[in-house]
Amino acid sequence: MLFPIFLYNIGMSKRTKIVATIGPASEKPAVLDALIKAGMNVARLNLSHGSHENHATLIKNVRSAGEKFGEPVAILADLQGPRIRVGELPDKGLNLKSGDKVTLDTSLEEYRGEKIPVTCPGLEKDLKNDVRILLNDGRIELIVKKIHGSLIEAEVKVGGLLTSHKGLNFPDCRLSISAITDKDKDDLKFVLGEGVDLVALSFVREAKDILDLRFLIKDYLKKNKKQQVSMQIIAKIEKGEAIKNIDEIIEAADGIMVARGDLGIEMPAEDVPLWQKKIIAKCLAKAKPVIVATQMLDSSILRVRRALRCRMWPTP
Repeated sequence: MLFPIFLYNIGMSKRTKIVATIGPASEKPAVLDALIKAGMNVARLNLSHGSHENHATLIKNVRSAGEKFGEPVAILADLQGPRIRVGELPDKGLNLKSGDKVTLDTSLEEYRGEKIPVTCPGLEKDLKNDVRILLNDGRIELIVKKIHGSLIEAEVKVGGLLTSHKGLNFPDCRLSISAITDKDKDDLKFVLGEGVDLVALSFVREAKDILDLRFLIKDYLKKNKKQQVSMQIIAKIEKGEAIKNIDEIIEAADGIMVARGDLGIEMPAEDVPLWQKKIIAKCLAKAKPVIVATQMLDSSILRVRRALRCRMWPTP
């Protein structure tokens, strides 16, 4: 498949493109105009948040701003994927201390009887004793000690404050849940109807996840008799399983995103830069676009004069 032509500079050496996530602080037309003037090439929509109505307005505004300045701006829709989260906890949260015994319950949606709710019924079937559960972006670590029914008994190895809706990671387990959720399917229909250029699939584990998404796209276009060229698929690399299958994922996807945040939870943080460079090299060898994401500009907040280099979109 051909990638959108405006993401390349034909006849020039490799040149970095800029992907900017559009949120409440940047969705106003005046701010979008400023972003395009500053060099934004791709507008990313985070479908984990916001309504379809809100995103439709944003897509319209991005396209209008691009036309105004004669700059083709691609639109990237980022699907939420199977993000497993803690349910509703007390407002003050739970202060977990090293050595504490805790119980997670996959059948609950809110804190009840000292049981921590987890929004993934059946999750316990994929776990076993002595595996790690990481919460709140890896800040809290639990060790599974016993599983019975929907209850997961664990010991706190690294404590911290746990509040509602924080994410959970399971670096030692292969989860059986699908990479494409019902919400993702609903969001996919919406973005296909809007004709966005790119769709990012979260928590990719293997090439099959990409092929399943490609089938859904083709099936939707066929059923709705749309002539739109099938949108391009970006595989987000944020799980240890994806690293093991990276070659087949690169082959199946139209582009790759190295999502360093979750990847840094799934593997030792010091390994992330090494894998980032390896993945970039593999993508360049296959002439596949590659995005490096998460905390790209953090070093510029305190050191505004220090240059920051990264590669995103390679030229074929």
